[in-house]
Amino acid sequence: MAKDLFIVIPTGMEGSLDSARDDTIVSDSSLTFRMTKHMKQESIESKIVWGIGRFFRNLFGSSSVKRHEKVDCQFVTEQWQEIENKIKLSGESNFHSAVLSADKLLEYCLEKLGARGETMGERLKNSEKLFHDRDSYQAAWDAHKQRNYLVHDHNYDFLHPQAKSTIDNYKKALIGLGVI
Repeated sequence: MAKDLFIVIPTGMEGSLDSARDDTIVSDSSLTFRMTKHMKQESIESKIVWGIGRFFRNLFGSSSVKRHEKVDCQFVTEQWQEIENKIKLSGESNFHSAVLSADKLLEYCLEKLGARGETMGERLKNSEKLFHDRDSYQAAWDAHKQRNYLVHDHNYDFLHPQAKSTIDNYKKALIGLGVI
């Protein structure tokens, strides 16, 4: 298949291309370029290069669709609704339950996305690249740290503003993973 190819060559560097037809001179304030139109036969090498390009574009460009195939987003959304309902209720036990459920939900998502590790902390350390941005990754850490205070420090008073902030961090983390 023949394709038009425009080659931009700085003036004075065109060498053997001087004899080519359909030359166009393009001036810039600092440089002058000669654009030469050539017909190019698509070679096996160019097909390979374009194939590799498509492979990486599919691997990195649209990875959010493919890498979330294992995560049941409907399940995540349903669980998240229950968590938000718990945080709306008053009572420290509801706040505890909401935070623990959110942590379990984040852990479920990390496991399904392939984060390695035996503990949630190890999974978080190994999952930074799964998050769309650094802020959502940090939110996951902040929320998990609050969960650890809640579980391990029995004298820790967990009030509604702290619970709401922690739940907001879990939500930011799940959004950063692209699962809600």
